[in-house]
Amino acid sequence: LRAVPHGDNIRWAEGTPDGAIVSLSIDGTITRTSRDQTSVVLARDVSPRGRFSYAAARGLLAYACDPAELCLWDVLHGTRIPAAQEFHDVQLAGIAFSPDGSQLALISQTGVLRVFDVTAPAQPVERLHLDTKTGVAVMFVDEDAIAVATQDGLEFVRMTGDTQTLPVPDPFVWDASAADHLMALATMRGEGLLVETSHVRVTSHATLCHDTVSGLKFLPGQRTVAYSCREGTVGTWDLQ
Repeated sequence: LRAVPHGDNIRWAEGTPDGAIVSLSIDGTITRTSRDQTSVVLARDVSPRGRFSYAAARGLLAYACDPAELCLWDVLHGTRIPAAQEFHDVQLAGIAFSPDGSQLALISQTGVLRVFDVTAPAQPVERLHLDTKTGVAVMFVDEDAIAVATQDGLEFVRMTGDTQTLPVPDPFVWDASAADHLMALATMRGEGLLVETSHVRVTSHATLCHDTVSGLKFLPGQRTVAYSCREGTVGTWDLQ
């Protein structure tokens, strides 16, 4: 299969059980490409910044849609979920589903964190509302804790509202392993940091790249992180 369903950068793609590919692009569209190479546009309202999160366990795609809304798409059934009032005028800086897809965290461009129970996606229930001041991105580290990237590093927010901070002096990319209660950061200077999320402490350091780390991901079921470097290197970091 080779097809060109978009006219600009594709930010996300996922296969479906019937062999099709659903993809999201900053050209403003979500498309479904079949195995015969034909593509159908499903949506034309993707925000140019391309903010999104996908809950694979439930087949739910959340994305920033114009002008300043949050939209939800059921990828497995190919249907749009009606937009709830809570998702209007959200001015998104970041979006993240919890590991099981039952919760959705949103952080606004002014640093306000909101967490919703989306067990019924068309009827979200707000569980947490917190002003982080300088938060710019968000990620669940387990079902009851969220990491917020701030100007000074990380702020860990529990669903109880309790918070802990971890200073990180350089910009970073990140990923988390909820099952292991671990988080990996990689800085723009090429350094890897392993964070134990239950106690919010750095437990290991490693030099991963000679310059900027461009990508970082836990390998499923393994205590190993795969990474890529801006100069073209790829590698793995064995956390044992």
